[in-house]
Amino acid sequence: MVNLESEMEVNEIAQVLLQIQDEEVFPRQKFQAHAPPPEAPAHELEQFKRRLAGLDFPSKVFEVVDYPPLDYCIRWNTEGTGLQIVSDADFRKVALNLLCQGSFSSLTRQLQAYGFKKNTKSRCKHEYSHEKGYFLRAQKQKLKKICRKPPQATGKTPGEGREDPLLNVEGRLTSLEAKIVKSKREL
Repeated sequence: MVNLESEMEVNEIAQVLLQIQDEEVFPRQKFQAHAPPPEAPAHELEQFKRRLAGLDFPSKVFEVVDYPPLDYCIRWNTEGTGLQIVSDADFRKVALNLLCQGSFSSLTRQLQAYGFKKNTKSRCKHEYSHEKGYFLRAQKQKLKKICRKPPQATGKTPGEGREDPLLNVEGRLTSLEAKIVKSKREL
C-alpha cells in the first residue's frame, strides 16, 4: 500500500521543480503573463527616439532591444544572442515607429538585408539573430562588423531589362509611322 504522506511530498516536489524550471528557462514570460506591460512616459520615448535619430540600422535595433522599458514588446533572447519580438501588437505600436519602419514586413526585410536570420528553433514566434554572431548583448563594439548585404545578383546590371525611353527613338518613330500609314490604308 502506498504511503499517502510520501505521495503528497512527491507531488509538492514535482510542483516546485516545475516552478523552478519555468522561472529559469522563461523568467520574463512568466512575469509578462501576470503583469500589465510597464509603459514608458511619452516624453521619455520621444527623448529616446531623438537619441536614435543619427544611428545606423543595426545600432538602432541594438538600442531598442537594450532599452528596458520596451522589454514587454521587444527584448534580448535568453542567451543574449538575438532579439525576440514578444508582443506583436505592442511592437507594431511602439517599436516600429522607433526603428523608422512602416510595417513589420519592411522591418524583416531590413533585418535580412543586414544578415539577421529567423530562429526557427525558438519557442518565440519572432526571434532573430545575426548569422555571423555580431549582434550580442553587452557587445556593442561588434555592431561595426554588421553591414548591409548587396542586392541579390541576378546577372543583370541595375536597370537592365528596363527600356530607357530615350534610347532607340528613331526606331520607335519609324515603327509608329508605319502603324499610322497602315491605319490610314485600312480607313
